[in-house]
Amino acid sequence: ARSRTGVLRGSFICRRKEPADVHCRVRSWWELPTVDTLRRRFYGANEGYHVTPSEVAITMAAHPAHIRKVDREPPPADAGDILLHAGDNYYDAADFKARYPDGRVISHAALATPEHGEQLIKAAVDDLAADLAAFVKAA
Repeated sequence: ARSRTGVLRGSFICRRKEPADVHCRVRSWWELPTVDTLRRRFYGANEGYHVTPSEVAITMAAHPAHIRKVDREPPPADAGDILLHAGDNYYDAADFKARYPDGRVISHAALATPEHGEQLIKAAVDDLAADLAAFVKAA
């Protein structure tokens, strides 16, 4: 549901008379195996889909001077129109704001810590390096 890769993927498709000899692969940080394991261990079902604790934790680790305490209640247990969220299907900003007033989509961002963020960043770097090495080797 977080994926906005359609535009990126579409940009690789060129309208040329001759095909380009290019092979690209897109990886989202949250899909990487070690990162995904950590996200599930740290947050479980509280990860949600938008303003996730893993996103907030990474931001906290990257910008510790800007951390401020915000008391937030856990998200409602009722996922409501979560199927609408799947695939990023929205009408406009006003519609999203009406459905998710504080921006969170069943996520409990208050669970985020800078320490989690540091672990997630390290895992993403390690997983991406391994993924790139495998991609280059297979080429």
